[in-house]
Formats: sequence, structure tokens, C-alpha cells
Amino acid sequence: MQRFGKWVVAAGLCFGLTAPAAAHAAADEVDVRLSPVAVVSGTGVVTGRVRVACPEDMSVLEALVTLSQDDQTLFGQGFISRISCTGQASWYTFRVSSYDQPFHPGRAYVSAYVVVIDEAGATTLSAGDTRTIRVMPLRR
Repeated sequence: MQRFGKWVVAAGLCFGLTAPAAAHAAADEVDVRLSPVAVVSGTGVVTGRVRVACPEDMSVLEALVTLSQDDQTLFGQGFISRISCTGQASWYTFRVSSYDQPFHPGRAYVSAYVVVIDEAGATTLSAGDTRTIRVMPLRR
């Protein structure tokens, strides 16, 4: 049992230190990566970026972003629009408004999720990214 635990730790270190994902999606994969920084407007709308790669023979079925601040006291959802599945990674912009009080500069917890489907409607693939990001004030 002790050797198994050491193996798990070693495997975790190896996977955690691997190179960043390639700039393209494998033939049967979707890749989603959130930027670690976003901006908030004077009205409390957060604008961020997400990198998405999906196989070129697929279409986007769903692309969502959720964002929360202050231990989920502030929460909102948005969409990632105009995603093109080309097999190559591209950056897309999302905007999220809070359902209650406006978002503010500081830390935020963000989750992005993309689902794609083939032309026949028989196969779906999905991927997501979740992380804490830094929300900066919009500078003009």
C-alpha cells in the first residue's frame, strides 16, 4: 500500500509538470483553457477570454461560462459565442453579468464548458476549465 501511495504522488508530479496543451485539438478531443485575468467594467460586467480547440468536423452545441465572487454571494452566467471548430485553438471573449449586485475587481471563481456534436448528431464531446482568476478594473 505504501508503494502504491508513492506511485500516485510520483504520477501526480509528472502530470502536473508536463508541458502546456498543444495549440490544436486531437482528432477526437475538445480543449478549453481560461485566461487567468479578466476585466470588470464600471457597471460590473466581467469580460474575459477563453481558448477553445475542437475537431473541425464538429459543431458547437453548448458553450457556457459561470463566474462567482465573494463565496458565491455574486453569481452570473454567460455564453462563449462564435466558436468555430477548426482543429486549431482560438481565443474567444465572454461577458458575464451578476444576477444581483455587480461584480468588482478582485478574485473570482470561473468555469467554462464547451460541448460539440458531429453532423449526424450521434457523437458529442466536451471539455471544461475551472479556476480562480484575477478580475482587474477596466482602464480607459
